[in-house]
Amino acid sequence: TKSFEIGTEWRMWNNRLNVDVTYYKTNTTNQFFKVAASQASLNQQYAINAGDIQNQGVEALVSLDAIRNDDFKWTTSINFTYNKNKIKKLADAVPEFSLTGENQNNFASKLEVGGSFGDIYGQDFVRDAEGRIIISEDGIPQKTNAYTKLGNSNPIWQMGWNNSFNYKNFNLSFLIDGKFNYDVMSITQSVMDGYGVSEASGAARANGGVAVNGVTPNGTPVAVVDAEKWYTSTGGIGPVSSQYIYDGTVVRLRELTFGYDFNIKDSFFKKLRVNAVGRNLFYISKKAPFDPEVTMSTGNSLSGVDIFMMPATRNYGLTLNATF
Repeated sequence: TKSFEIGTEWRMWNNRLNVDVTYYKTNTTNQFFKVAASQASLNQQYAINAGDIQNQGVEALVSLDAIRNDDFKWTTSINFTYNKNKIKKLADAVPEFSLTGENQNNFASKLEVGGSFGDIYGQDFVRDAEGRIIISEDGIPQKTNAYTKLGNSNPIWQMGWNNSFNYKNFNLSFLIDGKFNYDVMSITQSVMDGYGVSEASGAARANGGVAVNGVTPNGTPVAVVDAEKWYTSTGGIGPVSSQYIYDGTVVRLRELTFGYDFNIKDSFFKKLRVNAVGRNLFYISKKAPFDPEVTMSTGNSLSGVDIFMMPATRNYGLTLNATF
């Protein structure tokens, strides 16, 4: 890995305002890849050292003691990260290859020159020149055989806002963070749709079908498709993948802490602090039908994919800190 980094750090107003900004660029080369062998080979795969994957971005932190006196202190800080990934080169004879098989749930994670690590590929609808979905004469929407790029599972930028308040012996702090501009896929939703047990499929039945901008092969416009025909052909185990790609943007109250410091005189302890802590308490904004952080795997090939994962959890706790 070859890296370049340049940054600056500023402190002013008697250290009440701190600013730290860094720009970086890294290129990782000669990585270990397993790629598909030719049909003439006795092996299905072979291993190579190749590639040039570039990451460049910015990290920034701004911290301010907004109020600071003998009884009350308020410190607020914002951190920001932006990262752009680009695959500049693979092997000379390999312009692309899949990290996952393309026959599994109509999903694939591919590496392709010019693309980015974490690109999600899948099937889409067959459309005419006007962008209308082709609907067969028996009312079945048509999907492509080839896989197309549908999104990327890595957040382009992330942000956190932390605040801490201290009034005499009381302390209160909270952290709000968010991940933005990335995509996730839900096989859970597609399977429930395919079995007709999801809220979306129930609403479609109640409304008399699924509203579409479609057309038959002979040019007849189609405005509504029967709910069962739509969801059994676009959902299920092998869905029209583009229907189940969601904006992964999520903003949440990551942590809330409230505590009290006991100043104990003439004791073995100098100070005791008791804190009530809550984590992952609620979403401020969430666009996907599941928590994007609860996915099939944190590995390279299945990040951002939900396949009947456990629900997100809310945690509560009580901590005791002793200073001797």
